[in-house]
Amino acid sequence: MDEAGPRERSPGIKLLFAALIGFALMIPLLLVYALLYVLLNLEAWSLLIGSVLLFVALAGVMYTTRNIDWSGVGRRPVTAG
Repeated sequence: MDEAGPRERSPGIKLLFAALIGFALMIPLLLVYALLYVLLNLEAWSLLIGSVLLFVALAGVMYTTRNIDWSGVGRRPVTAG
């Protein structure tokens, strides 16, 4: 009896996954490009808009990492026994 190994995906499924990954990467890049385009066209407001966006980005990073114990990063876990 043959062992059933991992099935090879068909080329169509591989192409679909590649397209989905491409679209998933395209959306954030498109948003960054649009943001930079608007910032460069609004010369008078660019400093204010850039400062607000930087604050929002920093707040997002702080919110995302709020539950990480930074004092324990790099330490080995203590095992009993």
